[in-house]
Order: sequence, then structure tokens, then C-alpha cells
Amino acid sequence: MANITLDENGKISDNDELYKVLDECYDKDEYDNIIAAVLSVPEEQRSVKLRFRMISALNNKEDFENSTRELEKIFPECKRPDEIARYLYMCGYIRFINDKELAALNFYEAGANADPDDTSGLDLKSEIKECQEYVDKDLKALQELVEKICEDIDKRCAENPEKRRLSDGEFTVMLGLIPAVRPIPVTGSALGVSDFFVEYKDEERENVAKWLEANFGFKDKDSFVNFYRTARGCNISGMYSDVKAFFQGKPNFDVNTLNGGGKLAFLNACTFLKPIYGYLPEAGVFGWDLSEKSGFSRLAFSCGILTKEDYLSSMVAIKEAATKSFSSAAEYLKSLVIGSALYMFATDEWTIKGAMEFMKQTMVIMMKSTLMDGEW
Repeated sequence: MANITLDENGKISDNDELYKVLDECYDKDEYDNIIAAVLSVPEEQRSVKLRFRMISALNNKEDFENSTRELEKIFPECKRPDEIARYLYMCGYIRFINDKELAALNFYEAGANADPDDTSGLDLKSEIKECQEYVDKDLKALQELVEKICEDIDKRCAENPEKRRLSDGEFTVMLGLIPAVRPIPVTGSALGVSDFFVEYKDEERENVAKWLEANFGFKDKDSFVNFYRTARGCNISGMYSDVKAFFQGKPNFDVNTLNGGGKLAFLNACTFLKPIYGYLPEAGVFGWDLSEKSGFSRLAFSCGILTKEDYLSSMVAIKEAATKSFSSAAEYLKSLVIGSALYMFATDEWTIKGAMEFMKQTMVIMMKSTLMDGEW
């Protein structure tokens, strides 16, 4: 590599001839050459400007994993408003190109706020406008999908007017149908719906217990109870309840007292729920929580974390909560299916499209549930 010009901080000068080479490579879509050229500069001499060039090349190659890794490394060095804005723009671009428009919008807005005079020249206001249009389209599609799902549930539940009585075991297993058919990685199979008291044996039993501890943090009754009460996946209705109170003008807290991440999460949940709020029963998305709690209770019993007595106690409580909170299978199913979307939305970087796809998958499974044909 030719000698480079350094600035007073020992970094490559913004006027170094290397940038002309990089511009030529960019015009020819030679992104690998850009990356190689940047990497040829000793790491301690790479400026924020130069490193952004490599990140841009990685994005153009759709190598978002390495691009994200480089962004994480560069963030502490971004000091000026234009550097912070460019960092936030790059973060938003990665989300936008991966159908995470709302998350992208959050980053673009933060970038515009960090650089109100647009010293970066990125014109983030235009990016925000375009991104908002995509978000609005997603929200309209979400509303239409939820309306169709609710109609289909009502139609399916009305097909067999003479409902049969389900046993307590069948009823609670069907409440947790989603986790019942969800494969467990360490076994390659699911708990299924045929055996209420399914238990693993020997090595499989040990493997499932280790998997639950490693991925969900519980290994005994006490840690299971803590998980049961606090894990987001089992308590997504808490988020809904806060949004519902806010919509009704009786907020549970002052939104402005939340920290940056907490406020953003709450406002995003409001954005997501606003077009579908009216389709939910009074109990909101509590059905999703009950479904997950049923599944995790079965898993905890299946590998000896819960005794039979504790397991039965948990499942009885789930059954009672379901029959008390919902007046029909249709109400429960709407709550569960829409709750699945809110769960995925909150888990996967506020992705509306991803939440919709997960809701569709959940609906396909739940339409096969015998809850539709049984007495509630």
C-alpha cells in the first residue's frame, strides 16, 4: 500500500488519496476492493470516516452480520453529530433492508435528533418520511390480517354447535397447543397432545433439563416459579395492559419518566396495538401467556423439575384462569393468536412483518385445536 497521510490524531487524513481510489471502486461496484483497501490501513490509523466506507461496502454486499459487528466497534469513536447520525443511519439501513421498518424509523429519527443541522448530509428527514410510509402500509396490512383471523375463528367455532365436553387434561393441553407441537432441539421432537403426563427418561430427561436451564434459566421449582412470573414470553399481557391503560386515558405511569429504551419500547407497542386493539377481548393477550405457561409447566414436569403435585397445581391454576378470563374458545383463540404477534413484535426488533408471519403460523396450528369443538 502507498504511504498515507495522517492527521494530528494519527488517523488517515480525510483528504488522503485513498478516498479517490475508494470512490472509483464504489462507482464500479467493487465492494470487495473497498474492504481490502480499508483493511490494508493499520487498524490504529483507520478513521471513523474510513471505517464507515467499509461498513457501507459490507452493506452493499448484504453482509449484515459483519457490518453490524463493525458498527458495534465504531460506536465509541463516534463523537461529532455527523458521525453519530451516520452511525444511526447505518443501523437503520440494516433494519430497513431486512423488513424491519419500524426499528429503522426509530434509528433514523434518533439520527435526525442527533444531527439537527444535517451536517452529515444524509437528509434523514427524507429517510424518515419514506420509512413512515412503509410502516403505515405494514400497520394497515396488520389490521386487515387481524380482522380476517377473527372472522375465521368465529366461523370455525360456529361449525359444530353441539360441543363435546373435554377432560381437564385435554383442555389444558389444548390451551398450550403451540408449545405442545413445538419441537425441543435436544430431542428433535415435541411433547405432543396425547399424553398429559409425558415424561422423558434417562439421557433425554437430563438433556431437556440442561436445555431449560441454559435457555430459560430455571432448574428447580423456585427458579421455575420466578421464570413463570417474570419471563416476557409468559407475561406479554403486562405490556398490553400498560398500553390499554394508556389508550383509556388512565396510564399506569408517566411515559416521560421512562428511560430511552423503555420509552421507545412502550411507544412502539402502542403503535403496533393501535390498529388491532378493538379486536381483542377484555382479557387482551392473556391467552398467549396461558398457552406458554401450560407448555413450560409440561416441560418442567417432563424432566423432573416439577413434582406431579406441583405440575397438577400449575395446570389447574391455568385452567381456572382461562375459564375465568374468557367466555368462549373464540375469545381465547383471538387473544392467543394476536398475543403471539405482540410477543414476536417485542422480541424481534419491533418487526411488524415478522409478527404477522408468526401470527399466521400460530393461526394455522390453532385452527386444528379441539378447543373449537369442545365446551368452554
